[in-house]
Amino acid sequence: MIPKSPYEISGILTLLFLFCVHQLSYALQDIPHDMLKLGHSPVMRSHDSIRFCADDERLLYKQNELTFDRANRRDTTELFSVEGEHTGQGKTYQVGRVLFPDFTYGPLTLRVIEAGTIAEVIAPIDENPDLEMSHTRLIELRGRPFFFVIDRYAVYLVDLENEKISAKIEPGLGVEYGDDSISGTVSGFQFFDQDNYLLGIAVGYGLFCFNITDLDQPKELLRYSSLFYDRGQPYLFLEKNLDGSYRGIVSKSDTRKKARYISNFYTATEKATYLFKDAQIILPNEPYIDPVVDETPRPFLLFYEKKKNDKKVPFVIDLKKGKLLRGKALSCFSH
Repeated sequence: MIPKSPYEISGILTLLFLFCVHQLSYALQDIPHDMLKLGHSPVMRSHDSIRFCADDERLLYKQNELTFDRANRRDTTELFSVEGEHTGQGKTYQVGRVLFPDFTYGPLTLRVIEAGTIAEVIAPIDENPDLEMSHTRLIELRGRPFFFVIDRYAVYLVDLENEKISAKIEPGLGVEYGDDSISGTVSGFQFFDQDNYLLGIAVGYGLFCFNITDLDQPKELLRYSSLFYDRGQPYLFLEKNLDGSYRGIVSKSDTRKKARYISNFYTATEKATYLFKDAQIILPNEPYIDPVVDETPRPFLLFYEKKKNDKKVPFVIDLKKGKLLRGKALSCFSH
């Protein structure tokens, strides 16, 4: 029967519209909420896998039957989001996170696939886990392959040869950031001195430097600057050596490379250098104050260098220039 009246035609169109909406909502149930928020579009969908294209990267979601309980969840069917994959030494390495049916992510996980078996290494437990998608790069450090996993506020290093995930590397843990989702965002990474150090920049914090020789305990170095905010000035990073001497590393933001959507934020650092490696210096007695909370930043940093016969001489760093003062420039600091 062909509808003739406007009411019949309107009723049929309404039913068709409701049917289409229902089918669309059903189809979107399998797509992670994060992907929908970011505007990621599915380009292939089937009963056992979903592929997405995003930012020139292809993320593969493989559905797996898991029989153990993760994070006190009783679900037995989960999706594993593969953020990076590498094959070597007869093994396939996948790094990613489990996606639960409620569209939340589990901790960072390394899967090692060999001869049809899967072994899993889960990142160290953290009080404030980043349970969201990451950006992952395959890099080489110290002659070995690593996954460099970049979260919004922190990074991880995944050693494939030793099948190990580092502790979370997050700068400024003792600093209060602004109450927004942008402050603390990290970028501008570089590795320094045979990959023993990792430098980068965080929004609202400035430059940071970690000693990453021990993946279980990456250590952020003390830092000094002439300003409490990053305007491209040098930052000095100070570390104590085993023999009691100190080494100082200097770097600064590359002001030619600015973020497009975040004001006064740079996305690259200039090449780090050693200002000194084994200085026998004495640090001030007053408590250390991080530049971002220092209300009275100073252009010079005054230490004292230990000499023979317990003699002490000024050891002064020009923080504006990132250089040691020598000769006559030291005269105004001498007693």
